[in-house]
Amino acid sequence: MITYNHEKYIKQAIESVLMQKCDFDYEIIIGEDASTDNTRNEILKLKKKYPQIIKPILQDKNIGMLPNFAKTIQVAKGEYIALLEGDDYWTDPNKLQKQVDFLEANPEFVASSTAYSQLEEKSATFIDKKNVFSSDIIKIEDLIDNNYISTLTCVFRNNLFKEFPQQYYNLKVGDWPLHVLNAQFGNVKYFSNWVSGAYRIHENGVWSNQKKIQKLIAYADVYVFFKQTLQKKYHKQISKKIVDYYYSIASVYIAEKNKKEAKKIIQNIKKECSPFNKKHLKIRLKYLLNK
Repeated sequence: MITYNHEKYIKQAIESVLMQKCDFDYEIIIGEDASTDNTRNEILKLKKKYPQIIKPILQDKNIGMLPNFAKTIQVAKGEYIALLEGDDYWTDPNKLQKQVDFLEANPEFVASSTAYSQLEEKSATFIDKKNVFSSDIIKIEDLIDNNYISTLTCVFRNNLFKEFPQQYYNLKVGDWPLHVLNAQFGNVKYFSNWVSGAYRIHENGVWSNQKKIQKLIAYADVYVFFKQTLQKKYHKQISKKIVDYYYSIASVYIAEKNKKEAKKIIQNIKKECSPFNKKHLKIRLKYLLNK
């Protein structure tokens, strides 16, 4: 679990893990990234009650989401890791048991994920996010195409790879690349109709408050990371996605009358596009520049 300035939510998140009914031991490793609110005190209060279970990693200064995420995962010694952020929570007390049981019985799978509820805090409404993928098996090619795994529902095998590539720490998105790195070693089971937790959208959410252009750039950077780290057999698929995201970024810049940045992105598109797609690219760029 990672957390930063989640004083309103962290107790519910931790208690949703403590309510799990399991026939195995587990620990709650919490990467607390030097919050400026009362998050740390809330964690320490619960640690006094459950000293053998709650293991806080308390940063002296803020190190950022990705380093905090990676460091927290690397501390884990268990056979399996379940992910949860400090502003989300689990709703099914049998979540961990069911997912671990599946992985124990199916060694060819590296992870499992489920459906979830999206909680809009302002309106206090829940929207169930079921069947976000068309199959109950998610392969690496599917995850390269899109992130079909909700982080708060994911349980995966520990130590599938030795360490995070250095380029990982420059990204703004941490969970999706992790899922893809894991999927190099096997498929992911998706329980499409089983809601096991709630994803909270609130005014202080790090990702939900990002501007459109920031999200597009972050996703483009993820695809560049995939190309740097995955086998060549995936590069054609990845390059197509890079071009699509660069095109969307350039479109936003042009809409904002920022042609200088748009032209920089267009140069990146030309470098990434294969000779086979040059003609199609010319048509797209002509349309883009004439907007």
